[in-house]
Amino acid sequence: MPSNLPNRSKRLSSTLALSLALGTLAAGAGDTPKSVMDYYQQLPATAFPDSTRYELTRSKSGWITHSKAGDDEISVTVDTKNGYIEFTDEGTGGGDAKTQVALFLKEDKTPIMAVSMSSFDGVSVSGGITFAELAGNQWKTVTDHVLPFEMQIEDFLDEKCLEALNPAMRTNLINEGVIYTLPRQGTTIRASVKVTEYMLKDELQGKKSPCPSENPREMKWDKKAGRFSFVAVKPAGKK
Repeated sequence: MPSNLPNRSKRLSSTLALSLALGTLAAGAGDTPKSVMDYYQQLPATAFPDSTRYELTRSKSGWITHSKAGDDEISVTVDTKNGYIEFTDEGTGGGDAKTQVALFLKEDKTPIMAVSMSSFDGVSVSGGITFAELAGNQWKTVTDHVLPFEMQIEDFLDEKCLEALNPAMRTNLINEGVIYTLPRQGTTIRASVKVTEYMLKDELQGKKSPCPSENPREMKWDKKAGRFSFVAVKPAGKK
């Protein structure tokens, strides 16, 4: 498990061409072209879940960063065309922490940066997400506006699965269990909850899990409103 990787916790408080950054984009009302990497370099630590910001630098082989659990070099995927960044910190082994960054545009071309972080500690997976908007020359956190709803684990798991969870693990899921997968293409974010065998009650471990292996829900981008809407789909088995 990465020794210095924090838990990612966050209470959740249309066309591709116009919504997601393609190539270089204008920053606010200025004329200077900006890419997703330019914007990333401007973001303050407060724009990241738990203020966990990785420094990204260019090397001969491409963009890199370094592990929070040491000085190991990490390769960074930078897709300027689609406004997307991704990298995974494997720490000292036994777990990992994944960061995704995506650039969205409001109808007036104002940029909004989404940062999603998820971590696996060998037992459970936790997630968090933040959004920042460029206002003038300053980035401000706008997560509560961009995600104007609270997600519940009941949106992903049915009663049979919830009853099978270890009480402590169920609490963890309630607090930080939602994982957000940002789009490399398109503008739809996928939210999900992952239940591992070790999160079940002791007597159920090693048996067939009553919890679904896949339970994604979609969050649709509304460029006019500058926010996402949650597509409420009932979990399998829930009536």
